[in-house]
Amino acid sequence: MGVRLVEVAEITNSSGTVRIAAHVIAKIAGRIALSVPGVIGMDSDLSDTISQAIGMECTNGVHVSVNEAGASINLYILVKHGVRIPDLALTVQHKVKEEVHKETNVPVETVNIYVQGIIFDNEKAGDNVGR
Repeated sequence: MGVRLVEVAEITNSSGTVRIAAHVIAKIAGRIALSVPGVIGMDSDLSDTISQAIGMECTNGVHVSVNEAGASINLYILVKHGVRIPDLALTVQHKVKEEVHKETNVPVETVNIYVQGIIFDNEKAGDNVGR
């Protein structure tokens, strides 16, 4: 039996039902990731292509899939040169998982980090994205 992907997270309580679109969760997750010092930007080019191929909702370098158990979030980030990437990734995972759940009440199953590039001090996030 496979997991059924849906486009919205649904929360039902005694007052009714709340539906939160996957793209809303993606925007929240992206904002939170960008708030972590060392994350310079999001890489949307490759991530948009992957999202279309596998049927996930994507918003500027953030992929979200939702099923009955909660949300799975993939973040495609650009990092500042000189940061310790494993520590940065763990911080982003923890913060995104905690804050998305806090803001939406949607359980977050996984937060996967894909470091797509490194940005040096003399570059901008849109320049050559470290590839």
